[in-house]
Order: sequence, then structure tokens, then C-alpha cells
Amino acid sequence: MPSGEVRNAGYLAVDRGPELALKALAARLPGRWLESRAGEVDRWLDDLGRSELRLLVCGTSDTDAGRSVESAARRAARKRGIPVVVIEDFPGNYFAVAGGEPRVPAAHGRGRRPCLSDPL
Repeated sequence: MPSGEVRNAGYLAVDRGPELALKALAARLPGRWLESRAGEVDRWLDDLGRSELRLLVCGTSDTDAGRSVESAARRAARKRGIPVVVIEDFPGNYFAVAGGEPRVPAAHGRGRRPCLSDPL
């Protein structure tokens, strides 16, 4: 794979705001959308183990259900050695996840043009 080329990206956002922020990025970095499943790390480990994902792009949902699912997916991806990027759809929605630290600590989606910001 040539340097700078990413294949098999997976997108996960539970709440609507993060979904919109990730869709803006997905227009430039094609990938597939992952189903929002229960917030169980073991289930995500199984799902990610069967996939050929090379990158997890995750939103920062602000609901309890959203944070549970996204946290579990982030932890499972890290355990599987899959890099994680987190896109913050709204300032302050980023949340730390022990064992699910992203390779890019924070990226803030401003409207429809996401851009990387300084790590939190």
C-alpha cells in the first residue's frame, strides 16, 4: 500500500451530530459505516476480528448510549491493533477512553470541513 493511502476505513457514530461530522470526512476518505451495537468490548472484538478494517474513525456522541458504544469500539480497535481517529463534532464532546486512545487525539469538525486541531 503506498504511503498516505488508507483502505478499509470504518466509520462509527451513534448520535446525529457526530454522524454528520463523519459524513463530511467520508466524502473524502471512503469507507464503510459500522452498525451501532451494544457497548460490549468483546462483541466489538469479534466483529472487528472478522473485518479487514485498517482504520476506525469514531464520533464523539454525547448520549450515554452513544458514549458506551463508541468507547467499546475504540477499546476493541486498539486491542486489535487498528488505529483510531476521533472526530469531535462539537467543542467539548471529546471524551477520553482508557484503552481506547486515538492515534489522533482530537479532530474538530467545523461545519462540513473537518480539520485537525491541537491534541487535548
